[in-house]
Amino acid sequence: MTLVPGSRLVGRILIGLNFAVPSGGAHLTKGPMFVGYAHQMGFPAPFLASWVNGLWLVTAGASITLGVWADLGALMIAAFVIPAALWFHRFWATEKENQKQIATQLFWRNVTFPGVGACAVRVFSPLSDRTSRSPLRTRCSISANNWLEVHTNPARVMPR
Repeated sequence: MTLVPGSRLVGRILIGLNFAVPSGGAHLTKGPMFVGYAHQMGFPAPFLASWVNGLWLVTAGASITLGVWADLGALMIAAFVIPAALWFHRFWATEKENQKQIATQLFWRNVTFPGVGACAVRVFSPLSDRTSRSPLRTRCSISANNWLEVHTNPARVMPR
């Protein structure tokens, strides 16, 4: 994969800070609001919506931003956004049109993040380093129908 010099660093910083500062920071500073919303939505453990999720998101974002186990940070984000999309952004259960529109946008935003995470794992993982001779190689692409595809070819090592 040929990258523009510095693009890996810029991408890591932008992705990581997006989760560490606005998302994680909001869960840490506005915890009671998130707990109330989780309770309102019928979440079985609403206390998790406060500092627990905030710490989780700050850790994941910092991991990506600093490049320390960034692949694990990307997986942590995927582990957060998938349940969040399915539990808190259920647009199909919303009756008011303006709330339905917002929930739809938030749902699809959260559904997109695991795709970003899959590419982040590919870009930031030590296994994706071109200098290694690991037989596991992956690449991310967008198919003709706009689905993110992560291709793995364990049979050969991609050339440098």
